[in-house]
Amino acid sequence: MSPNEKQIPLKGSTKRRLPSARVSGEVPSGEFQVTVMLRRQTPLPAANQHAGNKLKDRSYMTREQLAGQHGAAPADIEKVKAFAIAHDLKVVDADAGKRHVLLSGTPENYNRAFGVALKMYQSQEFTYRGREGDIHIPESLSGIVTSVTGLDNRPFARPHFRIRRSDSAKAMTASGHNVGTPRAAATP
Repeated sequence: MSPNEKQIPLKGSTKRRLPSARVSGEVPSGEFQVTVMLRRQTPLPAANQHAGNKLKDRSYMTREQLAGQHGAAPADIEKVKAFAIAHDLKVVDADAGKRHVLLSGTPENYNRAFGVALKMYQSQEFTYRGREGDIHIPESLSGIVTSVTGLDNRPFARPHFRIRRSDSAKAMTASGHNVGTPRAAATP
């Protein structure tokens, strides 16, 4: 796999900076890890395939069977490993069952390998390593690589609600009542 091979955008990889974020500098030069996810060898069976069967009549795969039949193909893993080596990235782990290849490298190596420009961004709430635009992969990995995660480390999920105890529940707890505990635990 040549570092000069034609690069194409990875479908679904487009990122934009957060609206409140600004570029605050270059990414520190240390190594960090990125996960490259791969396609399945064969699709998983339909979830409702055994819906009409009793539990005892259903068949179940072992982890080894799942990895062998529906994990990443060994040839696909080898192609990603060759890509990593050609771009001075270290292969930390490759797992067919998990369908991933875990890479370690510097920001400069990732920039060259995936055609990105990693930067540090400062938003109102936090600082993060990020990029804008698409991740690019060699044409020979098109259809094999399904995603690349870890280049961008901004938080992507946070709770939108919190459960507050009502004032009456606080008062009952303060008065010695065991609010929210099982009855067996409440009896002396």
